[in-house]
Amino acid sequence: MSLPRCLELATFLTNEWSLASEVCEDMNIKSKRLKELAAQARKRGLEIEREDGKIRLSFGTSIDQVRFAVVSQTLTS
Repeated sequence: MSLPRCLELATFLTNEWSLASEVCEDMNIKSKRLKELAAQARKRGLEIEREDGKIRLSFGTSIDQVRFAVVSQTLTS
């Protein structure tokens, strides 16, 4: 089973800013979809910040939390 796109988005990010346009290109999505995926990730407890064409994991969200969410998803699928 494939990983939900919101979790896939989180795996692309760190706590440093990335260009949202590059993330959209890497994921083959539009900016509107990026916003939707960030909201879905938030529902899973992964905070994603977007600002002035940039995107990152919030400082309250660690890479380990993303890994845990991914592993938890794969175990329940």
